[in-house]
Amino acid sequence: MTRIFFIGFIFISFLSPGQDITQSVSGRVKDVTSGAALVSASVSVFEKDKLIAGTSTDAQGQFVLTV
Repeated sequence: MTRIFFIGFIFISFLSPGQDITQSVSGRVKDVTSGAALVSASVSVFEKDKLIAGTSTDAQGQFVLTV
């Protein structure tokens, strides 16, 4: 009986869809010399040569990127 339960559990675990895991990354982009916010700066996440996600900064240089 235990063996049947174990085999059934393994079978069901392979059929159930996995959940997508997402994270939010936020920050502020500033000029290194003046410390002023950089408006409309591009912020991107790459995996090797593939673009995963991207956004641009707002009027205060802030961004939120969901990966």
